[in-house]
Amino acid sequence: TVKEATNSPFYNEYFVFDYIGPAEILFDRIIKLSVLHSKLIGTTLIGAFKLDVGTVHNEPGHQFCNKWAPLTDPSDIKTGVKGYLKCDISVIGKGDSTRPPQTPSEGAEEEI
Repeated sequence: TVKEATNSPFYNEYFVFDYIGPAEILFDRIIKLSVLHSKLIGTTLIGAFKLDVGTVHNEPGHQFCNKWAPLTDPSDIKTGVKGYLKCDISVIGKGDSTRPPQTPSEGAEEEI
C-alpha cells in the first residue's frame, strides 16, 4: 500500500494477501519494503529492503517481530545503509495458529 502526504513515521497497518498455489512458489516470492520522500516534483527513494517469503516462514512462529530492516539504495548498494524501518512480518498458512507479536520488554536491547 502507499501512504501519501504524511510525515508520520508510524503506520501500524495490517495487510493480508491471499495466495493460491504451491508453497514452493510462494516461498520464492519477494517482499519489498520501500521508503519514499515526496517532493514537489516527483518522489525520491530513500531506501528499500527485500527478503523472500520463505525466509520469514522459516523463522520461529513464521514471523519477524520488532525487527529493524536496513534500507539501501537498490541502484547503488555500495553507498551503504540509508536508514532503518522497524517492522513485523508474518507468513501464516491456512490452519496455522497465529500468535501476537512480542512487545519488547523495558530496557531490552533493540535488535538491528
